[in-house]
Amino acid sequence: MKQLILAVCMGILTTAAIADVTVDWVHDGTATATWSAVDKNDNVFVTSWDGSIYTRKFDKFGVLQWEKNYTTPILFNYLYPSRMHCDSLGNAIVVGYRYTSPTEGRNANAVVVLKYDPDGNMVWEKIIAGTFSFWNNSLYRTNVSSVMDGSDNLFIGTAGNVSGYPTTGFNTIKITPAGAIAWVSAVNISGSSYHFVSNIRLNGNRIVLAGHTQYWLANAVVWVLDINGTSKWFKTEAGIGGNDAMIDNAGKIYLLTSSSPGYISDIALYRYKPNGAPVWYKTFDFGGADIGYRMQLSPDNKIVIQAYGNQTGISLYVDWLTIKMTLNGVVSWSQRYDEHHNNDEIPGNMAIDADGDIFVTGIGGPFPGGFNLGARQFVVVKYKSNGTEQWVYAQDTINEYQTGRHIDIDSRGNIYVAVDINSLTYHLLDNTGADPCSIPTGITVSDITDESATISWTPVINAYLYHVQYKTTTSPIWTTLPTDATSVTLSGLFTGTTYQYRVEAVCDSGPTGYSATSTFTVMGITYCTTGGLSATNDWIDLVYVGDLLNSTIESTGGYSDFTYLSVDLVQGSNYDFTLSAGMVGGPYFEYWNVWIDFNGDGDFTDAGESIVSYNSNQIGWETHNFTVPLTASPGNTLMRVSMKRGGAPSPCGSYSKGETEDYTVTILPAKKAVELNTSVNTLTLYPNPAQAVIHVDVDAPFEYMQVNIIDMNGRQVLSDEIGDEQSTIRIETLPAGVYFLIAVDETGNRYTAKFIKN
Repeated sequence: MKQLILAVCMGILTTAAIADVTVDWVHDGTATATWSAVDKNDNVFVTSWDGSIYTRKFDKFGVLQWEKNYTTPILFNYLYPSRMHCDSLGNAIVVGYRYTSPTEGRNANAVVVLKYDPDGNMVWEKIIAGTFSFWNNSLYRTNVSSVMDGSDNLFIGTAGNVSGYPTTGFNTIKITPAGAIAWVSAVNISGSSYHFVSNIRLNGNRIVLAGHTQYWLANAVVWVLDINGTSKWFKTEAGIGGNDAMIDNAGKIYLLTSSSPGYISDIALYRYKPNGAPVWYKTFDFGGADIGYRMQLSPDNKIVIQAYGNQTGISLYVDWLTIKMTLNGVVSWSQRYDEHHNNDEIPGNMAIDADGDIFVTGIGGPFPGGFNLGARQFVVVKYKSNGTEQWVYAQDTINEYQTGRHIDIDSRGNIYVAVDINSLTYHLLDNTGADPCSIPTGITVSDITDESATISWTPVINAYLYHVQYKTTTSPIWTTLPTDATSVTLSGLFTGTTYQYRVEAVCDSGPTGYSATSTFTVMGITYCTTGGLSATNDWIDLVYVGDLLNSTIESTGGYSDFTYLSVDLVQGSNYDFTLSAGMVGGPYFEYWNVWIDFNGDGDFTDAGESIVSYNSNQIGWETHNFTVPLTASPGNTLMRVSMKRGGAPSPCGSYSKGETEDYTVTILPAKKAVELNTSVNTLTLYPNPAQAVIHVDVDAPFEYMQVNIIDMNGRQVLSDEIGDEQSTIRIETLPAGVYFLIAVDETGNRYTAKFIKN
């Protein structure tokens, strides 16, 4: 049942499915995603960051396999994951750095490498001490890049000084599959104490790094070495930073930068012979100030460049540019992406498939949510090898600046996209085939128990995937289960409840659309019926316990089935239960009662199952406390919330005025309490409700906290920083409503609280 909450909490609005691209699945995660990687079995790994490093693994059907959180025990130190790789054995390798001073810039003091086996066990961790930030310690002047060869050796590129090695400058570190440092190679260019590496590339037995020294406008630098760590040559050139470098299949080197700092810059490209001798230097003007960002060698042996730039005389806002050219620098085609003319479109990353088709993700438009939502959002665009724009997928939330960070291509040519805010992971189906595909038939339900059922169907010719959707008859939200089998077993169903279900097939040509909706009823006890005959003037407008928050700002009738919403409660644990009434007229005295069927016997008459009981004529929040009995039966059960005008409600039967709402509770064994509460603490907010500001009070010492405010749909609506001398956050721009505040201090401890904005 927990799976059903996802679509509500993410608050995602997406474009309607088009023939060329459809969503297979999407899941949110922890913190802010930075990179992803795919193994040979199409499992996807995503790494994310909130001062510590999170690593998640999903299988190709979107089922979470595991999540790991890696923290540093060093006070006032933090971790950032820059890159991620999968080796030939399905192990996940995360590369990043440790840093201090988050409010003044990332002063990196170590390179960090983590290796997890396919089951999520830590194989080894490698901490390489040194000094890896210079200039002003800005987070934009700190970077760790990495690449992996076919033998699972890792090559890390960064700038600064590795402890124990004399040279300060560009650094390359080779890590063996066993986690040992094979060698460290470093060069100092132009006698500068500051160097910055933007990217590292590998082709054959050569490695190339791009970056700059001194102030980033001053030059562009390229450094070439072999896989044994022997430096071959380096060059310092004119340019706005060395943003990327590349080695073609003949060993020639390319350095991507931009010329002429200011509003007249052009994309600039240097080409060198394998020995470093210059061949040519060319600039490319696309009508404004253009910045070269990334480049990649295509399967047809051409160069694909990602860039961004404005259009002089038309707009100061930048658009992303995708350019394809020959190895001699002759442009084959270019595409400008400018779907939202009054906002920036900036590329985040790209991937090229075996056919030479190019997938670009980043931030841009258009936006199906309309002008009132975020103007800059996560977008993916597919260009055919010949430059034709084939499709655009855009996703809109209130989280402006939601950005696609990385793209991976799976074995079928479909794509995974890692999106930063909420660490969203998308699996998009690139529907390129023409095979006929039909809606599944012969759909049956069997093996129905009191918590599970199996749905089966006849195989569809040409189908490689199926989507099964199910929900309770009262739920507005479908749960989607992808599978490549012709049956799926649903688990965690609610006893005695009727479910709807339907199935679609997916072929290379795309999904068929769903079959007609059918129903089945889970075996077991059925709870008694109840509800108010009229809820027009008095209804339940808020139920909040644990991580379940449901607000209905107007009457939905005398009974509402919210069993598709679920909350975990732990045996023996204590919880607050917050309720609020909606009223028209009045005030009326409303009598409240909340029951949980702790023993799962289908009624609420056993001792201790009435957990909240009171009366009040107040409209605002009222909070009461209860404890889950240690004897509560683990598993799913029903929670019933009733509000009745003029007298105490009973768990069964109808009454004149008021409302009853049903929810699902999952009782967890007491031993789960430690697992659920690690790194989750509480803080106090006041005033609450609040109008213009809230003050944060934490019963623990801290110097710095990153604060995110999340609305009741799980969308981040405000981000701020507080310190021990300033714990006030301005909220006057937020709409009235219910919010969560999540804060992370400098040691990685997390704190949560809820508040109302009037």
